[in-house]
Amino acid sequence: MIDQENPRFLLFSKYTQRSFLLTILLIIATTLFYNKEVKSAIKHLKDEEKSKLLLQVNEIKNDFVYVQRDVLLLADLISTSSYTSCENGKSLTSLRTEITQYLKRKKIYDQIRILDTNGVEILRCEYNREHPKFTPDSLLQDKSNRYYFKEISKLKNEDIYFSKFDLNIENGMIEKPNKQILRVGSKIYGCDKRYAGILIVNYLGNPLVKRIEELNQQQLGDFYLVDNDGFYLMSPNQEDNWGFMFPDKLDKTFSNHHPFSWETINNQNSGQTETKDGIFTFFTLNFKQIVNKHENDFIQFFSSNDYWKIISYVSYDKIAALKAQIRSHFYIPTFFLFALILLLTRVSIYAKEKEQKAKEEIQKLASVVKNSNNCILITDTQARVEWINPALEKLLGKPLSTIKGQDFRRHFVNRKNSRATLEKLNNIIKNKRSGKVELLNYFQENIENWQSTQIKLINTVQKNEAEKIIFVGTDVTDLKNKEKEITQLNNNLEEIVKNRTLELRESLEREKKLNKIKSDFISMASHELRTPLGIILSSANLAERYSENHQEDKREKHFNRIRTSVQDLVETLNFFLNSGKLENDIEDSENNTFNLENFLNDLLKQFEEILKKNQNINFIHKDVEHIVTNKKILKNIMLNLMSNAIKYSEKDIMLLVEEIDGKISIKVQDHGIGVPKAQQNKIFSKFFRAENTENIQGTGLGLNIVKHYVELINGTISFVSEENIGTTFTILLPKNRLMVDDHKPEI
Repeated sequence: MIDQENPRFLLFSKYTQRSFLLTILLIIATTLFYNKEVKSAIKHLKDEEKSKLLLQVNEIKNDFVYVQRDVLLLADLISTSSYTSCENGKSLTSLRTEITQYLKRKKIYDQIRILDTNGVEILRCEYNREHPKFTPDSLLQDKSNRYYFKEISKLKNEDIYFSKFDLNIENGMIEKPNKQILRVGSKIYGCDKRYAGILIVNYLGNPLVKRIEELNQQQLGDFYLVDNDGFYLMSPNQEDNWGFMFPDKLDKTFSNHHPFSWETINNQNSGQTETKDGIFTFFTLNFKQIVNKHENDFIQFFSSNDYWKIISYVSYDKIAALKAQIRSHFYIPTFFLFALILLLTRVSIYAKEKEQKAKEEIQKLASVVKNSNNCILITDTQARVEWINPALEKLLGKPLSTIKGQDFRRHFVNRKNSRATLEKLNNIIKNKRSGKVELLNYFQENIENWQSTQIKLINTVQKNEAEKIIFVGTDVTDLKNKEKEITQLNNNLEEIVKNRTLELRESLEREKKLNKIKSDFISMASHELRTPLGIILSSANLAERYSENHQEDKREKHFNRIRTSVQDLVETLNFFLNSGKLENDIEDSENNTFNLENFLNDLLKQFEEILKKNQNINFIHKDVEHIVTNKKILKNIMLNLMSNAIKYSEKDIMLLVEEIDGKISIKVQDHGIGVPKAQQNKIFSKFFRAENTENIQGTGLGLNIVKHYVELINGTISFVSEENIGTTFTILLPKNRLMVDDHKPEI
């Protein structure tokens, strides 16, 4: 029978109740945290699905924009050939060669065909796995009864026709292996503007499917491309695709498999919905919004489809698996905390049982050290003497009764101890921690006595708080005397080593500084070379497209830009290679008087080819004609600021030049992503990039370089920015003052 009055039983009962309460709180906290983690994971999953779907939508959009441009280009090529009876036009042989090269280069078209006005093929070139070949004239077919010929015949001049996305049919049979084909066509007009035939390009959808599948890797959601009737064009289950082309698959539709979700998806342009089946993220791809020739004049497209639905679907089973994975992460921590509660309960019981024995242990300790040859002192936490052993009484020459209750430092710590020793001793006592100090005393007149003193705390068992302090001193006087002799002998050697070490450190610091200067130079030079190199590459690619004789002016335009950028490249390299001269002789050799408006107009032309779609630069110039400053440096400053504005913004950019209080103000304003407020104080730091620029290429050197440049020409730079609103940089320059040499920044 348990004795309920037993102190051990009462103690066990008390701590068991506490353990039970803590366990209940642990279960509640774990449940709340688990629900929070699940909610966060589902939100993250939804955000990832939206981002992934946007990439897939853009992949499809980009392909069809390119297809539209290619068809118009081919139609223009054919219209100026001898096929349309144009004088001095390309021969049919030359036309065939160019079509062959076009197929090999593009790799996304299965066929290019030319039909006469009656629908009869007069030329057909097939891709044939990178070995294009023309179909013999005897095998050319009459396509006048095909739906796409009839639809294209109704088009206006320069309109583009997009057929239904389906499988290719040859001689009345679906071609094997399957080819996913979208037929794109346009009318052909001769030099006399008369209707001469039809161009049809078979866009091959298989490469697009592979790219979509690659984008979908490592993602939970399955990708679906569905037409407006709900038939699958792309889906994880290949057997369900193209149901409208097979009589036995007419029921294989998204609307049949997910009827409740389809109603929402089909009635909304885009969004995300969650049902008992899972999470559906969707977007409507309407070609009227991506394939047009004028702002308000949409090109005709699709013979039977009005739109596609792009859908990413995360099933309920995958969501359940995600929750199970999160749940599994809680098993070990919860078990560990539960075990910790039990352990703490046991430790608390054990500590309580031992608390009563603590005082007995102190008494035993006093008994052990009473006869020790070491000097032993016990005080309270305020350093007041409570007990000393006989060895310390003998050395002190005083009995315990004469010093009990007094601060031990009055009797055992001489003022000739170093300041550091006294501070260390006082800190140990004040902070109630263990330690070791060497104390100097003169228990006998003019005779030093050194004690190496170990300081330990005696803690209470229950609260683990200091209750007493024990000082144990060991006589090290002889050792100290020997140390003095050794120190005297080593003084000369130490001085030599110290001087040599100082020399080596100074040499090492000089080497580090030199390496840092070299590294900074290379980083800034690399950044400054990127912009002209980008313009050279862009202009070279564009010039390559203009291969015709009548396009000489367009090629020359881009060649001039290449020459200008090469010159900028040379000037930039010369600037860095002669940076010392630029700083020391800038007044004599580098300052120029020039028309600021003309200078900026010439500079802006370099950005025409890198502007984004629908992005423009609005240049406003107010009553500022000439400026005296370093033209090279100002050009580098503007190249950096304008490049950043274009890169971090999708909208128009404003460049404002005006005179304010006798100084020239140059403002570059964009409406882009802006700089987070918490990071704006670092914007001019070297290699700094804001957290919202992770997906945008850059080095973090540009604005650091710009700030150095502005200060070199005796100017100032400031900025105002708001995240997702935009950024405005303002440069203030002296109108008629040369650069000064004082306080120039280091390059």
